[in-house]
Amino acid sequence: MRSKNAILQRFPLILCRTIFLCLMVILPVRAQADPMIIGIESNDYYPHYQFQDGEFRGYVRDLFDRFAQDSGLKIHLRTMPLKRLLKEVRAGTVHFKYPDNPKWNVGEKQSVFLHSDPIVGYIDGTLVLPNQVGGPVENIKTLGTLIGFTPWPYFDRIQAGAVSVYEGTSLGGVIKRTLRRGKGGLYANIDVARYQLTSLLGQPDALIFDPNLPHAVSYYAISTVHYPELLDRFNRWQKESAAFKAFLEQKYGVGDAGILGQSQLTN
Repeated sequence: MRSKNAILQRFPLILCRTIFLCLMVILPVRAQADPMIIGIESNDYYPHYQFQDGEFRGYVRDLFDRFAQDSGLKIHLRTMPLKRLLKEVRAGTVHFKYPDNPKWNVGEKQSVFLHSDPIVGYIDGTLVLPNQVGGPVENIKTLGTLIGFTPWPYFDRIQAGAVSVYEGTSLGGVIKRTLRRGKGGLYANIDVARYQLTSLLGQPDALIFDPNLPHAVSYYAISTVHYPELLDRFNRWQKESAAFKAFLEQKYGVGDAGILGQSQLTN
C-alpha cells in the first residue's frame, strides 16, 4: 500500500491531468456554443439576400449555411446599417462584414480590413426604357439609385453637373419613380433590379440593362479585422466547394449565371 506522502507527491500531477481532460471536453463545446456572426448590410438585395419575416433567404443564406455545415461551425446572420456594421467589425463583436470589396468605403473603414477571395461576381449598371437602349450616355440626364449606392462610372459626369441623381430607400420605389419619369436611367445591381422588375412589379421588360452605358463589373467578398484565421478557413472552403457555388449561382441567377442571362436578354 502506497504511503500517504507518495500519494500527496503525485497529487499535483493527477490534478493537472484532470484539468487537462476537462478542458479537452469543455473547449470544443464552448467553441461550438459561440457562433460566428456575419453582419449584412440592411438592404433588400434578393436574390443575393433578403431579411423577411425574421428570416434570411437567398443566395447568401444557402452559401453560409453550407459553409457552417461543412466546417462544423454555428453561424448567425445579422442585418444592420452600414455605419454600425463597420463599427462592430472594427470592435470584433461581429466577425465578418458582407457584402464588401477592397475598394469600398475606404475612408470610413479606418482600420486594416482583410478581404476574402471573391465570393460572387456582379454587375452594377444602367437600366433604361426599351426605346432608349443603345442611346449615347449624353441621353442620361437623371439617374435613380438606392441611398448610399454610389454610381461610380458616372462620377465625373455627376461632378460636372451633366447628371443629377435621385435616391430612394427601396429599389422598388426608385424603379417606379424612373418609370414615371419616362426618361433617364436606373443605376443598380442588375440581379436585384431584374428580380424587382419581374417578381415584384410584374414588368420584366419595363427597364433593360444597356451594356453600352457606364457600368461596373466586380465581386462581393466578406471582410474582417480580427479574425484572419477564420477568413483563411472560408477561402479554403470556397476552393473546395466550386461545384456547389456554381449550382447556387444557377439556382438564384447571380454571378456568372446572372451575367450570362443579361447578355442573352440584351443581344
